[in-house]
Order: sequence, then C-alpha cells, then structure tokens
Amino acid sequence: MLVRRPRAWVVMAACGHCHHRGVFLISFPATKPAPATDAPISQREVTEMRSFLDQFDGDFLSLFSNNPHGGYAAD
Repeated sequence: MLVRRPRAWVVMAACGHCHHRGVFLISFPATKPAPATDAPISQREVTEMRSFLDQFDGDFLSLFSNNPHGGYAAD
C-alpha cells in the first residue's frame, strides 16, 4: 500500500508470473457504515472462507465479472 486515506487507497501490485507492476487507485463510496452486528462469525463461515481462499487463484476480474467465462463483461 502506497497511500491510505479514509475514502481511497493507492496500492502497487505485481504479477507473480511476469513481474509487471501496476499502481491502482481504489476508492470507497461515502456511505454510512453498515451497523455492527453482535453475531459472532460461525465455524461454518470460517470453514467456507478457508475453502474459498485455498481455491482462489487471484483472478479478481473473473470473480467480480458478470461474464460466466471470466474477463471483462464486454469481451
């Protein structure tokens, strides 16, 4: 992380394959935070997240894409 502000972060990331570096601005909308819940995280939630992270390959484009084949939705 290069810069951290309340509504924006500037981060640098490098490709593990080709080592190309990129700088990214991540901005957060100015909204009220969600109300805190008193419910603890369940063991099932921990297990599900651990399983997801074990299988996740770092491809955020596919993860957040509406395209079932990954990549940009316009591809």
